[in-house]
Amino acid sequence: MSVAPGAAGKFLRMAAIAVVLILAAGLGYDFKNTPPTYLQTATVIFSIPESRTIPDAYESLAPSLISSGAAMAQIMMSPQSQRRIQARGGTADYDLALINFYNEDYPNYSDPVIRLKTASPSPAVTRRTFWVAKRLLKHLLRARQVKAGVSRRYRITAQIVGDTGPVVQAGSAKRVYGGLALLTLVAASLVWGFLGRRINARGPVIGNARSPADS
Repeated sequence: MSVAPGAAGKFLRMAAIAVVLILAAGLGYDFKNTPPTYLQTATVIFSIPESRTIPDAYESLAPSLISSGAAMAQIMMSPQSQRRIQARGGTADYDLALINFYNEDYPNYSDPVIRLKTASPSPAVTRRTFWVAKRLLKHLLRARQVKAGVSRRYRITAQIVGDTGPVVQAGSAKRVYGGLALLTLVAASLVWGFLGRRINARGPVIGNARSPADS
């Protein structure tokens, strides 16, 4: 018994569409059950003590402060610092970098400020990592200056401002599921068209295939 090529092709394409829908449903379930992320951010401002003997000291030393901020960000993101933070219970993701006041194509690092960020599914872990990273940053900044012999009255300090605390990053469910639905329709359309072209090119027959000698 044979099945007509048209019916066989339709069955094959319907089966492929069913697979696409099952995968989309799995992604939707995964999105629904993914815990939210908590993000904590703050701005770190590097500054020097006020000087009565050096007018406009901050403006004249700003390039050095910016370089110091960039160096501290690199040190904090090094594997050694990451291990120290993790050893003290800071297991959330964290990041420190100079704030870009323009864009990626034309970066503008005109002020000695960096952004400290921590993120994880747990607000407690996010807060703990932020606290550990902040303490380590201040410790390393002070230790490097002590080692270099910088007098206390001339040391660079790091001030933490704008601490947000752990803030839940709740995305828009409508946008997520709307995007998933659109991607599902596109994938289903591509699969349907691809299989249609393949089937029309080969003309498959399911069942007892007829050989050229039988015709």
